[in-house]
Amino acid sequence: VDSRITYGLKDRSWGIRQVGDRYTGGAPADHEATHFMWAPIHWENECTLAGWFENGAGHQWHADQAIIPAYDAEGVSPEVHDPKLVQWHGRINHAFEFAPGTRRATSAKITMNDGDSGESLELSLEPGLLFRMKGIGYQHPEWGHGLWKGELAIGADSWLNDELNPLSWENLHIQQLVIARRGDEIGYGVLEQMHIGPYQPYGFKDWFDGA
Repeated sequence: VDSRITYGLKDRSWGIRQVGDRYTGGAPADHEATHFMWAPIHWENECTLAGWFENGAGHQWHADQAIIPAYDAEGVSPEVHDPKLVQWHGRINHAFEFAPGTRRATSAKITMNDGDSGESLELSLEPGLLFRMKGIGYQHPEWGHGLWKGELAIGADSWLNDELNPLSWENLHIQQLVIARRGDEIGYGVLEQMHIGPYQPYGFKDWFDGA
């Protein structure tokens, strides 16, 4: 891999979540519709991040927006508080098209908005290669993310995407590699989606119906 011509993104996740062995206390008993979208994009000279959660009515109850410099070489990035790192605070607008019978985007327009400065940035995403998150344990019925299997447990799983039910619980959480555009500039990144439950903005009426 040549860093001069290869774009890369790192997904860093942490914290307690409802996967693997269940933990007690603090978790609500009732399920609510959850719609999660996450799009880190690597442009030539910087990276953008747009990530958000919405409920079934489309209320955006959490959003992350950042514009981050791309540094020339490994080991030269400054501390976390780089003054060139910009965080925006505001609603992320979006318009998705979905493949019929699925909850997988075939195109997406995302508009990042900063409520403080009034600035906005529109991104167009063209999804390509599909990665199912159950391949690393998320919602996998047997090899759940973080599930303790003993001191040594080895297994393998394989499938053909065309033979899976895209609306099954374990197949809803996906990532897609995307080609991104903002004006004349092209970037590369990921579009992650997890649509569980009704979703008024896009016409999902039940927990597992498709477009």
